[in-house]
Amino acid sequence: MVKILGIILLFAGQLAHAALFSDDEARLAILDLRKTVESMRLEISQLQQQRVQQNNSSQQLLEGSVRIREDLDKLQKQIDQLGIALISSQTSMDKDRREVQQLRGELERFNYSYAELQKNLALLDKSVQDRVRKLEPQKVLLDGVEFNAELDEKRLFELALEYFRNSKYSESIYAFSELLHKYPRSGYAVQSQFWRANARYAIKDYKTSVDELRLFLQTYPNNSRAPEVLLTLANAYSEIKDLKASKKLLIELVDTYPQSESAKLAQERLRTLK
Repeated sequence: MVKILGIILLFAGQLAHAALFSDDEARLAILDLRKTVESMRLEISQLQQQRVQQNNSSQQLLEGSVRIREDLDKLQKQIDQLGIALISSQTSMDKDRREVQQLRGELERFNYSYAELQKNLALLDKSVQDRVRKLEPQKVLLDGVEFNAELDEKRLFELALEYFRNSKYSESIYAFSELLHKYPRSGYAVQSQFWRANARYAIKDYKTSVDELRLFLQTYPNNSRAPEVLLTLANAYSEIKDLKASKKLLIELVDTYPQSESAKLAQERLRTLK
């Protein structure tokens, strides 16, 4: 701006100076002034363009600053939203942890229940197997005779025989009777009747013993225990004072089974009866 004022003053001075010269000189001076004015106009135009450019730059900076502020506000909102999301996520994670702990507790209870179930199933399986074994017949060989017997049937016979061997004759009679009642067609029937009759003889129930021994001989006349039955029967008759019947049975025993141990005892008994 100072430069422009200086040019204007110079121009005014040239006009005043031109008034002192001839026309030719004045025209030249005017031409020079016109050139100077055009130069001034061009410079003024350039200055105006620079001012406009500066204004535009300031406006652009202002607009850029506003956009940056808006972007910062958006970023701050995003940060706030992220913080809220993190808080919500932390709350959700805490909830998930509690749920995981609950699930672990339930899993432990399930594992315990499963272990108990396994134990119960094992016990049940054993019980079922025991029952199946009880129901499944087992092969038994007794006095040269083979037959099938249930587990309970076998145990009952062994128990009754054990009672007899331990001189628990009443218990033995009850156990043999129970076996014959529960298993009337048992392979143990012959032995049970034999030992029960002997148990009755042992408790001095001679009359019942005689009845059972006679029934045994009628039912199983060819049984291997027939010699023993004849001897016991003869002794039972002797105890009830029927010596005639006793002697007859002893003679029958000696004649029918001469090689048996029972026959030898029968001979000794016959000598005492004479």
